[in-house]
Amino acid sequence: MRLTHLLQAFDTLISLIDTAWLAQKLDSDEASDFRERKTNDMSKMVKALIKHGAAARAMAYANNEVEVQKDIEKVEAQVAADKQEREAAGFVEPAAVGEDVAEVAEAAESAA
Repeated sequence: MRLTHLLQAFDTLISLIDTAWLAQKLDSDEASDFRERKTNDMSKMVKALIKHGAAARAMAYANNEVEVQKDIEKVEAQVAADKQEREAAGFVEPAAVGEDVAEVAEAAESAA
């Protein structure tokens, strides 16, 4: 499963929590605590994925695995192309790896 699918599922989950809150099935504290917990979980998961990816990349280059290096370069080129496409469509991208998801969302909201 791609990270984008996980983020979409996370967004759906948060929307369901908001809907339950609006329908008065959850009180404000419960909904807020749940959103905070799940946001922290998601942030930790993304950071772990980035860390593992960087370690795998470093290992491939340290072991001089040419075929893996070519695969990495191909994926990095596709990621760069996807990023340019998103930016051209008006999406806001984080400026740095490890930037807090909440900070990026706040920046995007304040820019709008």
